[in-house]
Amino acid sequence: MISGYVNSDLEAIVPVALVDGNGYRWRQEVVIDTGFNGDLTLPAEFIRELGLPLYGEIPATLADGQTNDYNHYGAIVLWEGERRVIEVMESRNQSLLGTNLIQGSRLTVQMWEGGDVVIE
Repeated sequence: MISGYVNSDLEAIVPVALVDGNGYRWRQEVVIDTGFNGDLTLPAEFIRELGLPLYGEIPATLADGQTNDYNHYGAIVLWEGERRVIEVMESRNQSLLGTNLIQGSRLTVQMWEGGDVVIE
C-alpha cells in the first residue's frame, strides 16, 4: 500500500522511491495524473541527479493536443515492496505518476485538502 495526501490545489500526491545506479534510494513526491498513460515524468534536473540512462526520444500528446518529442529514460522504482523497471519521461518541472504504473491497483482519493490518497 502507498499512502499520500491531497494538497491545496486538490492534487493527489504520493511518494515514489527510485533507485539510482549506485543503489541509493531517492524519494520523490509525485502528482497522480490519470490523463497520463505512461509510468512517470520527472524534472530534467532530478533525472540528472539520479543518473538515469537515456533510452531516446518518444512522441507524446499532451492534454492540450500538442504532440512533441520527449527524452525518456530507464529507472527502477520500489513499488509495493518490489523493484520494477519503468520508463521515465523528462519534464520541465513536474513529477507525474501515470496510469501505467498504477494499472491493476485500487486508487482511493478523498477529494478535499488534506484528504487521504491510497494505492493498493
